[in-house]
Amino acid sequence: MSPQGIWIGPFIAPMILGITGGWAGIQRPPGPYSRPPPIRGGHPALSRESHELGAHALTPGIAGDLDRPEGGRVVPARKLRTALCRAGPMHSAGRKSFRCQDDEMGILSGRVALVTGASSGLGERFAKTLREAGSEVVVTARREDRLDRLAQQSGSVAVGGDIASPVHRQALAKAIADRFGCLDILVNNAGICDDGPLENQTLEELTSVVQTNLVAVMDLCRLMAPLLFVSDCATVINVSSIYGLVASRSPMAAYNATKGALVNLTRHLAAQWGARGVRVNALAPGYFPTELTGGLTDPAFVESIESQTLLARVPSIDELDGPLLFLASDASSYVTGHTLIVDGGWTTT
Repeated sequence: MSPQGIWIGPFIAPMILGITGGWAGIQRPPGPYSRPPPIRGGHPALSRESHELGAHALTPGIAGDLDRPEGGRVVPARKLRTALCRAGPMHSAGRKSFRCQDDEMGILSGRVALVTGASSGLGERFAKTLREAGSEVVVTARREDRLDRLAQQSGSVAVGGDIASPVHRQALAKAIADRFGCLDILVNNAGICDDGPLENQTLEELTSVVQTNLVAVMDLCRLMAPLLFVSDCATVINVSSIYGLVASRSPMAAYNATKGALVNLTRHLAAQWGARGVRVNALAPGYFPTELTGGLTDPAFVESIESQTLLARVPSIDELDGPLLFLASDASSYVTGHTLIVDGGWTTT
């Protein structure tokens, strides 16, 4: 095994298991984006940039309970959070250097995430997982009653609305800019599905799916780009599907087409934004127990999954936690343009 393989192996495996505790002494060779150590005095993780900022009040719940820098000045929350991301204890680890310093902090502490389609299903699970990992999470969906309940339960920030609406997408970008000043994790999860053979569908039905599953993702990436570019921890996760990679016998042409398009959009943005320090990857789940799949309780459906997957079983929804955290965190700091398939081996046969 190469030295690189020996070095990275012990850390990718625990990440895939969904660790939400602290990191201990992970070392990576210096890269071209290595930054000098932070100056000492005041909070140990603050960089010179942070100490040069003027006096402002910390916004509760954004940067946490941090000490004032030396001299009694308080760093603006949005810039302090970015400074922490840049100047964490791992100075030689490359661009994305923020690390947890103890077990009481999550692996995503100090970061800001947005999850679309978060009122139920995978989106709700993603939002809870990112929140438990320590990030500030903004959630959005059409069903505002469910969204508000999620926000109350998890401590996330709810911004209700239809992601297919350009007005809502613009409002969402403004809300994040005003409150946090940047965005570190964008999870494009919202999506809808069509039904019936293509020859029986209307243009309106097809257009609706394309607008929600593809156009909204492209536009949201466009609107969030300035907020991603100012972060040293930026990562985009586009939620595709196994049917973005292989054919489906189910009659849902628009869904499958848009999920395939997301895979190539992921590659394109990874190529465009790599030099800006933004990683872009896709997550391609198989069938998981959600409202849309009926909780995988239908015996015939379960039998089909068991026969199609190499693991010969249905999954638990928490088996997406590790893959999500891997793509959202620095564990995947050298991974971009990749589609991570989580399907029990469905697509390999």
